Amino acid sequence: MLINLLVLIVVFITAFLGGYLVSHRNKTFLSLDPTTDSVVHNVANWGGISLLFIALLGVVSLFLQNSIFIIIVLLIATVVATTIQFILFNHLKIK
Repeated sequence: MLINLLVLIVVFITAFLGGYLVSHRNKTFLSLDPTTDSVVHNVANWGGISLLFIALLGVVSLFLQNSIFIIIVLLIATVVATTIQFILFNHLKIK
């Protein structure tokens, strides 16, 4: 029961991050402008879509209750979200 709650939290976080990235494909966020930087635009576009897809897989894994599938979805969500964050933080102009 606890694992289902934790997977639901991960699904919510990945869906929120994916929706945020998709909705900010043409807006400035985190002092990054996706309209001028193609890398940021691609990360916002493909990263957001992939996070939304992973959230959908997480919901499917909750219904199937297959432990291996749940673990794979959690690992993929962690790797994809961390990769997106590293790419975006690499483009921040911190002085």
